[in-house]
Amino acid sequence: MKKTKQKKLKKQVSAALLALFLGGLGIHKVYLGKPRQAIFYILFALMGLPASLALVGGHPAMASFLYILAAMPGIVAFIEMIVYFAISREQFDRRYNWKHLGLPALHSKWVHEYLGRGIVTVFGVLIILVTLTILGFLGYKGSATFLQNGHSLADFLFSAKWAPSEAGQSGTVGAAVFIVGSLEVSGLALLLATPFALAVAVFMNDISAKLGKRFLRPVVEIFVGIPSVVYGWIGLTVLVPFIAHFFAPPPPAVLTGFSVLAAAIVLAVMIFPTITSVATDALGATPMEYKEASYALGSTRWQMIWKVSLRSARPGILTGVVLGLARAFGEALAVAMVIGQSNRFASGLLSPTNTITAVITANMGNTVTGSEYNNALWSLAFLLLLISLVFIVAIRVIGKQRRDA
Repeated sequence: MKKTKQKKLKKQVSAALLALFLGGLGIHKVYLGKPRQAIFYILFALMGLPASLALVGGHPAMASFLYILAAMPGIVAFIEMIVYFAISREQFDRRYNWKHLGLPALHSKWVHEYLGRGIVTVFGVLIILVTLTILGFLGYKGSATFLQNGHSLADFLFSAKWAPSEAGQSGTVGAAVFIVGSLEVSGLALLLATPFALAVAVFMNDISAKLGKRFLRPVVEIFVGIPSVVYGWIGLTVLVPFIAHFFAPPPPAVLTGFSVLAAAIVLAVMIFPTITSVATDALGATPMEYKEASYALGSTRWQMIWKVSLRSARPGILTGVVLGLARAFGEALAVAMVIGQSNRFASGLLSPTNTITAVITANMGNTVTGSEYNNALWSLAFLLLLISLVFIVAIRVIGKQRRDA
């Protein structure tokens, strides 16, 4: 019986992988501009799905997962083809002769205009609904601390006593330590990363554009793809011992190295590519006429950079700084690995403390659903979402000022 189930599972996995492969080929053919071959692959991929589902046996969860996984490429390719028809009708008709497929209805105005517009509208509305659902869900879960457990908003925001209960008794849910810790770490990381990011952006645009484009920009983009756990691990194994050794106090005092400084340095390295990329694009958008006029008036290169390029790109640079701050404020894993996770205010840069994201990461999986502790963590998550919305509003305001200018 066990061997039979294993054989069925292997066949199921094989069928799903085949459907996944065929659907991926369909996407590839769409991008190559070969819709007839794309339809062939998509149809075979979708035909493989019932076969995969028929081999379920006693693994319904696995079957559902494989069904969704295998369906995605085919569905994506199908949607891409419809959008391609809707927005590129003339180019599409010029390249391909769809009469051989017997699909004259694809040339109708309804398909090209209303169907494409409807698909785009549906997905746009879906994104809005998902965002509102997340906001409402976090608001509902986060409000339990105040509506069910009876804590006040003032105690939550301004008290430093964090001792929520899991056994039904009433504890304390003061989150001031985490809020202040997040502000300290994020602010210090921003102070460390911004000067270096601006210097690199200016170098790539106004000093050595060729070297910046060929060498520096790819290097900066590599930093974006490094997972946060790698940053945290390097901070834990290299930076924390270095801080403990370099700033070691005289005995009998002991310095562990887990500190605000360690977390800020790790975050500074993580947000550096974000600020650099946005600042580079902003400086690159400075009109060449501004620079030529500055040189014509006798300005040096540094005067042109300081008086013209940086001032013209200021809204874009500020947008990059706010994006970096938002990234730093929301980072969890790397910070949790090097900050020490001490539920008290930091007495200095070399002292451990805690942040909102670190306390959520460390404790959410260890609490009972519906308990005071669990509700308090949901409240922290909702607070983090509201702070993120503040950053988004700030970016929108800065962007509006840039357009008005």
